[in-house]
Amino acid sequence: MTAITIRYESPKDDLFKIPRPHRITIDSDGTASPPVGGEIGVVTELLGFSRRLDQSTLDFANKREWREASELYDGDVQPADLKGWYPAFVGPGGPFTYNVKIKQIEVFQ
Repeated sequence: MTAITIRYESPKDDLFKIPRPHRITIDSDGTASPPVGGEIGVVTELLGFSRRLDQSTLDFANKREWREASELYDGDVQPADLKGWYPAFVGPGGPFTYNVKIKQIEVFQ
């Protein structure tokens, strides 16, 4: 089993706030659990990571702009490479990008 913790930067308008991290576990079959923690309510899935908050013109095929969550789980992208990116989740209202940048991703095996 692998455990992943996604930590976030403080918002620019409140530098003393430390957003709670999200945690995801990956079982031996490669199936990811729903993310737990965080401050954005219920999310059912981590979709991936976006270089930009506005995804209206994002090229999802360009690895410099978008990385799938499975690429992190499989080790195809290094956690440090996603610092400053935005995570994209699925919630009750559908897919969305969390408007707080990633500070650090920790992977425990």
